[in-house]
Amino acid sequence: MKCNPCTRTIPNALPNKTLQPMRKRPAEFRARCREYKMQSSPKLREELDRAAAEVASMHMSGTFDQFEEHWKAFLSHLERVWNKSQAHFGRSPKWKSWKARFEKQRDRDPLLRYLRVARGAHEHTTEDILVKESGFISISAGPTGSGAIRNLSFDKGDWKMELISGSITIITSPDHARPLPVKERGRVLSVPTSHLGKTVDPSDLIGLATTGLAYYEKFLEEAESFFVTEHDV
Repeated sequence: MKCNPCTRTIPNALPNKTLQPMRKRPAEFRARCREYKMQSSPKLREELDRAAAEVASMHMSGTFDQFEEHWKAFLSHLERVWNKSQAHFGRSPKWKSWKARFEKQRDRDPLLRYLRVARGAHEHTTEDILVKESGFISISAGPTGSGAIRNLSFDKGDWKMELISGSITIITSPDHARPLPVKERGRVLSVPTSHLGKTVDPSDLIGLATTGLAYYEKFLEEAESFFVTEHDV
């Protein structure tokens, strides 16, 4: 006996319609999407403010030990700005590509790299990153080429001199802190003399700190401008 094959008609899952091109989402929908935003983090600004406070304290330091303490604290707060930015803005899928420019500068720019490595040397090694330079007093003839002094004294930060004849030049340099080269993976990193193509004074620690602080202030400003979107009300 031979069976005839049975037949079944399977309806189309979708009606036979011509596909239309996707329409742009309405403005109302786009506005609702923008209502979700990445918030700015006050923790980042706090670290910047603390770094700035340490620079101010460096200005007011009366001893080498005080200056050194504030310098090391400054380095720590400054690096935390970057680390906490990584943790906060890193939640965005755009962070990895956006931060590339700053990562490159942190790795290649002499000042930024030095600040980063010096902080690591302070926190993870026993190496000194500063050394105390003794001050000096220099007394020499002035513009006349000769001079005679009857009496010379120093009182409350001022020189008092009784001059008999000619002229005298006095140059003083107080005790100060000098930054030292630091090591990164066995490689010695010299004290920086430039930042983003501009010359910096390697002996001016406050100047180096101020320049580094300005860089991270600009970095945070750009990060918040890019990742933090205002609500549409």
